[in-house]
Amino acid sequence: MCKRWLDVHLRPQKQSFRVSNTASGIRELLTHLCPPEAVARVILESTGGYERSVALVLSTLAYPVVVINARQARNVAKAANQLAKTDPVDAAILA
Repeated sequence: MCKRWLDVHLRPQKQSFRVSNTASGIRELLTHLCPPEAVARVILESTGGYERSVALVLSTLAYPVVVINARQARNVAKAANQLAKTDPVDAAILA
């Protein structure tokens, strides 16, 4: 996740993709998501506020949103023995 885009990984579909971090990108993301009641959680990495728009939209639509800080995300990746640091890798690990 950054100013320009959102890297997404969906489980159990094992589907990864990128959408723009804009209103149209968030609408595109919503077309890929199951209904809120079928989603255990949506994990977002805190990125200096760039996550706020998508977090607000998802929360408003009743998705269970969890925002974690970048250090927590990195620690999860390290625990999974994933030493590469890229947004797509982080998205897959956190999913």
